[in-house]
Amino acid sequence: MQLSRLPELLEKRRRVARWYAEALADEDGVLLPPEPAAGRRPGWFVYVVQPIDAQPGRRSRVLEHLRAHGIGCSNYFPPIHLQPFYRERYGYQPGMFPVCERVAARTVALPFHTLLSQADVEEVVETLKTALTL
Repeated sequence: MQLSRLPELLEKRRRVARWYAEALADEDGVLLPPEPAAGRRPGWFVYVVQPIDAQPGRRSRVLEHLRAHGIGCSNYFPPIHLQPFYRERYGYQPGMFPVCERVAARTVALPFHTLLSQADVEEVVETLKTALTL
């Protein structure tokens, strides 16, 4: 059943991603996901931004502010090399992949699903913009 709806679901996800990109286009405080290359159509499953200001605790303050305003959000996936399995099996330690770790420490996954309205996205974005000033 879901497979037959795949084109519709993907288009709804692209629409939500487009709303976020448009609403955040003039926001200098965050790094947005890259625009898809010409002729490519990503199958968006999450919309992740990175606050530019890497000041200690910035992401935590952003997440706390969004949550305090009823907006479901999360840090994005932690680096895979720091997952228990990989640490135990391969001996990976913090600091071995510093770029990955720096990026992971800044990411914020915004609400993202096919039922979001443009008004929902605008509310998230306005709350995020306020959070970036804290």
